[in-house]
Amino acid sequence: MESEEFEQIPWASLVAEQESGVDTRVYMAVAAVGLLVVAVFGMRLLGGGSQPEPPPSANIEVTQVTSTPIEPVQASPTSPVIAEADIRAEEPATVPAEDRLAEVVAEAFVADWFTRDGSPETVRSIRAALSASVAPDVLPHDDQGAPVTWVEWAKTIASEATPDSTELTIAYRAIRETDDGFVRDPVTTVMVSVVRNGDDVEVVALPLTVEG
Repeated sequence: MESEEFEQIPWASLVAEQESGVDTRVYMAVAAVGLLVVAVFGMRLLGGGSQPEPPPSANIEVTQVTSTPIEPVQASPTSPVIAEADIRAEEPATVPAEDRLAEVVAEAFVADWFTRDGSPETVRSIRAALSASVAPDVLPHDDQGAPVTWVEWAKTIASEATPDSTELTIAYRAIRETDDGFVRDPVTTVMVSVVRNGDDVEVVALPLTVEG
């Protein structure tokens, strides 16, 4: 039987081999960081024991403010004062109802008189407004060959009362039919005389053209 031989290796030599593989600069770096940390904490412990004292509280002097009553502002004696009577005096005067009725009748009569459309209603309206004393037997509207015209608008621009009647100046514009179409004529001014007959208004003079 063969005898076994055991080789013994010293443990110290193994530790030396393992330690010989570590770089010594690592230990130096760790030691430097440790010293730096210790120095920082030491400075904080030595210098941070005393807390800064708060600044002394400032003595704030409170001054009582007294309010002075404000006097009401009085209007200056030179300020213009407009009375209600002066305001009403500037309002335009209202046309009396009877005068306005005379204007409406005269304007409608002028519009019908210068409208030649061949309508029987136009002729009937004219004869209804005319006084029997001035109504002609034959109206210009009876001429079927007369040019066709319509009055676009009629408006009273002046009114004058006389002992016997009221004379109204009325402006109107007519539209005339031509071979080329419809043409607006220039604005024309006429005068019409009307009288009150109870609750009605009658035309007592045919329209008269006002020059200028």
